[in-house]
Amino acid sequence: MRLRIVALLVPLVLALAACGGGSDDTTSSGPGGGPDDPPASGTLDAEVLFLAEGEYPLEGDPAVEVLDPADPDGAATLFIEPERDAAVEAVQAADLDGRTLLGGTVQVGCFTAGGVSVEVIDDGVVFHAEDVDDQEGEVECARAVVTAALVSVATDALPDGFGDDPTDPTGPTEPTSPEPPGDDEVPGEVVQIDPARHEADDGAGPGLVRDQVDYEALLGRYGLGEPDPAVLARLESGADVLVADAVSGGCELPTDATVIRTDTDLALELDHPPVDPDLACDEAVSALVVVAVSSAAVEGIETVDGDPADGPTGVGVVHAIEPLDIDAERSAERFDGSLDPTVYPGLPDLDLGPVAEDGQRLVFVVEACQPATAELIADLGSGTVRAETQQTGGDIVDCDALSPFLVVADLAADHADLDPVTD
Repeated sequence: MRLRIVALLVPLVLALAACGGGSDDTTSSGPGGGPDDPPASGTLDAEVLFLAEGEYPLEGDPAVEVLDPADPDGAATLFIEPERDAAVEAVQAADLDGRTLLGGTVQVGCFTAGGVSVEVIDDGVVFHAEDVDDQEGEVECARAVVTAALVSVATDALPDGFGDDPTDPTGPTEPTSPEPPGDDEVPGEVVQIDPARHEADDGAGPGLVRDQVDYEALLGRYGLGEPDPAVLARLESGADVLVADAVSGGCELPTDATVIRTDTDLALELDHPPVDPDLACDEAVSALVVVAVSSAAVEGIETVDGDPADGPTGVGVVHAIEPLDIDAERSAERFDGSLDPTVYPGLPDLDLGPVAEDGQRLVFVVEACQPATAELIADLGSGTVRAETQQTGGDIVDCDALSPFLVVADLAADHADLDPVTD
């Protein structure tokens, strides 16, 4: 899922995350713009002055800022306490004649990035992580690790006006604010803000939660227990759906959330507790934020924070739900490259496509009553995953007996080690 980095979360002990140290090695990246023709976009020739584990900003989204080289202590606050003395020394030693000092967050992930490049996009400046650990996105994080950087670039290569007011950076951030002018607030009620594990930002977010299967899969994905009966009743009535988003960044959990609609996209605007100037923030915390809104309010919605609205709420994507012969036995297996009709009697012809890179395909035989949907529901504590089906839409069928159905699904890469079980 794409992780919108806006609020920091409480770590869960699910896997070991590495912490990177500081480095004063100088690297450079790509061709830059000339002094007579600042690029509208492109990679700048940047000197990396300092790259180390950072603190997430207590307020706002993480932006690339112009920093005052006369205030090295202020620049050092981008980093965790053990790295600050080295950051001060890096600023003091830098030759900034004709150059501008930039600082900001490079990445939030399981590991510190090994490098950073600097890109001009329209009128702003963005940092991109480089030399990322191969395990990034493949493992679950005990906590999210922030990488921060100080770099210098040729002043004349920056967009006109960028950083004129260092306290109000004008460049785009990664990610951008979810509420551009003209957006509409969707009335809703926050029903859940809970600590959750950090996820890689290259997978789809949970999106809209429309029924009990979606709801259980959502909670299973983040290891957050059983459904709230009151929330489940609202879903089953058809009156409400849930807007869910996993967020990371900041030192504390958000206190409230507002759903903002822009055309066919929904996003969450978060409120945070008042900033404590004495708070030492040296680790990112992540949260699952869930808001109940009217079903009518999400008609025509295609994306939630840029990800598919009806994408996988659970830990993977279901590709097929097909009936089998009545003598098929319940099972849960990892896909070994073929489906044997003797194991899955009544197997239909399926065109499933390739398994996603670094993912894992699973095959379940479940008992169900004319299911319309299926979801993968994880128990992160036990390291298992099961498939659950549900009827949706139209009249509910009253089955005299359950029948076997084949469910084929792919686990996302960062959940590929979960073991399939029947219940």
